[in-house]
Amino acid sequence: LIRVNNIPLLPSQKGIKLKNTDVLSRIIHWHEPPVLVPPEIKYTRQTVTLMEDSNDATDISKNAKQCTIYAFDKSSTVPVHPTGTFLSNTLTHMAEGQLHLPPR
Repeated sequence: LIRVNNIPLLPSQKGIKLKNTDVLSRIIHWHEPPVLVPPEIKYTRQTVTLMEDSNDATDISKNAKQCTIYAFDKSSTVPVHPTGTFLSNTLTHMAEGQLHLPPR
């Protein structure tokens, strides 16, 4: 279905002239492709300490930063991040839901 300025065009309407300010849009019925994934994704989590570059080597603790790294065992059919036709069937969204992480 094609719309001009949010008004649907009918098949009988032919020869319509568009102006520079007209907005064209189309509506399609779309479903995200399914992915093969187990009910729960296996993962391991490791907390590491990262050191920031600094000229002050006297106090290591003030240059340290704690980070958590996750490693996931996923199926090859699951994309890592939203791309193309995949918006929510991705490892990023599945991990956020399973681990109760805030969305990025």
